[in-house]
Amino acid sequence: MTGYFAQHHTERLDPSLTVLEEVHGLVPTQPQSWVRGVLGAFLFSGDDVDKRISVLSGGERARVALGPAAGGALQLPAHGTSRPTTSISTRRKP
Repeated sequence: MTGYFAQHHTERLDPSLTVLEEVHGLVPTQPQSWVRGVLGAFLFSGDDVDKRISVLSGGERARVALGPAAGGALQLPAHGTSRPTTSISTRRKP
């Protein structure tokens, strides 16, 4: 199965908000530390989360827009913990 991500999804982002504000707005009940952890999984760390959407590159905007498109990435963790969890599957070559 092949996925497709249309670049127009980035147009839905509010250019006046920071990366942290944009994503935290999707899960306002989560603490900021949890949102920062999720953003770290999308390769935003440190001062990167304080960049305004308007100054991001196209690739960075796509990563912000992928948050909601990534399915369960912004949903509550399974065991009621406040830490985001990341699962990476690897496939061995024969």
